[in-house]
Amino acid sequence: MEYTIRFAFKRDGTMIAPPCMTYSSHEAPAATRDAYRDAVDAALKRCTLLHFTGGMAAVAGRPIAIRAQRSAIGERRQGNRAPAASAILSERHAGR
Repeated sequence: MEYTIRFAFKRDGTMIAPPCMTYSSHEAPAATRDAYRDAVDAALKRCTLLHFTGGMAAVAGRPIAIRAQRSAIGERRQGNRAPAASAILSERHAGR
C-alpha cells in the first residue's frame, strides 16, 4: 500500500491549504486507503504549527510530498488485513 500527499506551509508555519492526496494504491481496499488517510492527517495535525528557523523559511510556499508506504512483507505478517490507523502510527513512533 502506498499513499502520497502534497502540501505547503506559509512562513508562519501553518499549511497553505489542506493536504492533497496525489496517489494511493488502486488495488488496496477502500478501508485501507481510509486508514492511511486518517493516519497521515493525524500525523500532520500533530506536526503543525511548524516553527521555521531563518534558513528553513525558504521552504515556505514550496510543495512538499510525503509518501506513506507499507511493504508487502509487513502486509503478509498482518494476513493481508487492512492496518488500523493507530497501528500505522504506533509503528512510526516505535522507530524514534
